[in-house]
Amino acid sequence: MSSNEPLPPVYTAQSKRPASAEKTLRRFPSTLVVTFVFLFLLIAPWVFLNVLNARSYRDVAGNIGDDVAYRSEQMYRAAVILNTVAAVLTLPVLSKLFNHATVAFAQRRHPDQRVNVSQLLSLADAPWSRLSPGITTTVLGSAYGALILVAIGFIQLILQSALVNWEEVQVATWFDAPGAKTHGSYSSIRYEKLGYDPTPDTISRVPAALVIKGITAKLSTESNKGPQPLLWYEGPAPPSTTFPTTSVFPRAKSIPYAAAFPPSVDTGVLRYHVMRLNTSVQCEAISRDQFPDTCLGPEPLYGNLSLPSLDDDSNAGTPDILVRWCVPGNMSASPWALNRDRQDISEDLFVDAFLPDGAYSEGLRESFTTHCWANTTRGYFELPNSHTNFTAGPLIERWNSSAEWPSSTNDLPEDNRYSSFEQWPYLTNYPYGGYDQSTPGPLTTAMMSMLGEESWMKPLQNISVATDPATIKAIYTNMCTTGGIPFLLWENGSGFSYYRAYCGLSGGSSGRTLYQVRLQAYGWFDYFSSTGRVNETLTAAAFFANEATLTRAATPKGLSTDAGYVYTSAGVTVHKPSIPLPAVIVISILLGVEVLAVLALLAFIYRKPTFTSRLDALVIATIGAQLSATGVELPHLNEAGKAWHKILQEHDGVIGFNHGGLAEGEARGGADGEAASGHTGDDGIELDDVNAPRPSRILIVGGIGSL
Repeated sequence: MSSNEPLPPVYTAQSKRPASAEKTLRRFPSTLVVTFVFLFLLIAPWVFLNVLNARSYRDVAGNIGDDVAYRSEQMYRAAVILNTVAAVLTLPVLSKLFNHATVAFAQRRHPDQRVNVSQLLSLADAPWSRLSPGITTTVLGSAYGALILVAIGFIQLILQSALVNWEEVQVATWFDAPGAKTHGSYSSIRYEKLGYDPTPDTISRVPAALVIKGITAKLSTESNKGPQPLLWYEGPAPPSTTFPTTSVFPRAKSIPYAAAFPPSVDTGVLRYHVMRLNTSVQCEAISRDQFPDTCLGPEPLYGNLSLPSLDDDSNAGTPDILVRWCVPGNMSASPWALNRDRQDISEDLFVDAFLPDGAYSEGLRESFTTHCWANTTRGYFELPNSHTNFTAGPLIERWNSSAEWPSSTNDLPEDNRYSSFEQWPYLTNYPYGGYDQSTPGPLTTAMMSMLGEESWMKPLQNISVATDPATIKAIYTNMCTTGGIPFLLWENGSGFSYYRAYCGLSGGSSGRTLYQVRLQAYGWFDYFSSTGRVNETLTAAAFFANEATLTRAATPKGLSTDAGYVYTSAGVTVHKPSIPLPAVIVISILLGVEVLAVLALLAFIYRKPTFTSRLDALVIATIGAQLSATGVELPHLNEAGKAWHKILQEHDGVIGFNHGGLAEGEARGGADGEAASGHTGDDGIELDDVNAPRPSRILIVGGIGSL
């Protein structure tokens, strides 16, 4: 066949066509199935993300089941996987929809439909993936619409990836919370006991003798450079020390306080509030007549010291020096209320040293009177946990009952519990006596350890001119070895210990020994005249008192109870999305627009059946053959371009039915008007079935029959 000969008709009398063309019109289910799977991949992850975003894991009371945490993790994994699959399928699925919609658009739906050959070929060229030359305005609008839909699909996926932040959250399930109703084996319990915290009841009744013994031991052996594992800070902790030390008190810009737990502790996913005590001490010099004539209070701490001079003493014959002290108040009663609200108390201390005319002491330089006052705050704070980013909480001003926050804390406060405990002592060999004497405020307690009945000062107060030299020697030896001189290891520049190097135990006369006793005792009191340094030292002493009070009161005793116990648990790790509200709104709108557009495309596609689901290469080749057979001049392969698109715009490109029995020229859309005259013939078209009750129909370009 020469190149100048026209192509034969697509369907001739000799050609064998498939079954009736009507049977090729159908609603292809693959597009519907693929589209709804794609919509599920789009919608399900976003629903999962919003469900997980709205889900609160603040409940620490054990109301969240392990199965809930497991399902949350499954939803997280599903959201990630489905989002990834949706991103991969967005362009292929939308392209399939556009291809099918192109077929529906090119088929004749009504007699007045207009689609020229240029538009038909441009649509077949997938303009949503690339804009080809010669594309018409109508097709360009459709292409832009398709491009916008593709862009929306990718933009909402990109926004999800950029604006949805995933974080690992530790969740307390019923296996993590003490007291929660468990739904499984007790071997699955994950919490463990961390310690015991004092309750308002125990701290109000802890015996003072126990606390004082602890303070005395610490004051005589502790250095101001020593680590303090129970020292906390409200605010930034001072740098440069591995462990907090009392030496940071003078320059601490935050508030130091004591608790029964070290700062390194955390309760994991559980939330507990524990007691804290912080004390600040300030001192000032006052006139001697401001020293109280009577130390006020039901049972104040007061006393004096005046050591004599013996004949062989270098200070023999000089007037005796008198040192007095007074701590007003009640040293046998606790100041703390039986509730958990913030409570502030204040305490006073007066120290007076008088050197009469002619008196002399190397330890005491001059007369002075000092007034110190201590302000102490007791309250509760939250231990570090995963909900607070492992930082300690602030001081709670007012304690809310557990009924007000049943799911946000694991505290079980039971404050008025006298009947639940056996009375102190709970051991028969209680060594200290006076166990019914409650611990007072921290400054009073600290001064009781330094100047009270069991302190290093008591033997000195009993020294008189008649005291046996051997007794004086024993007192001095005890002072310098195990007698518990407070702040003995404190640095010279900031404490009471300047004369600690003068503890000479080599012997000597009784007068010389008494001289050493006076040197140590009066030198110790002399540091009360330096109000700046005594502020620091007494603040440290008050901290030791608070620490001892809390740790002694935190000793579980009596009947078994959960009140005061603190537990820790690591919980279960789940992934939680963090989505800002503006992101939720924007992404939801974009996703909604995309879904509605896809559903609109489906409605357009499935309004009527189509002969194919896309204009593939075979369909385009057939269209070209039909156009050539009807006399439409098509360009050579090397001539295709914008100019030819303009020529092709003059020819009808709607794909419709041509009824059997029409002449070939009429079937091909000829211009001779024979279709209107009803001329029939079968030269160019083979009927499907000559016995059919109505004429057969064939799909052709330019067909006049609606589909």
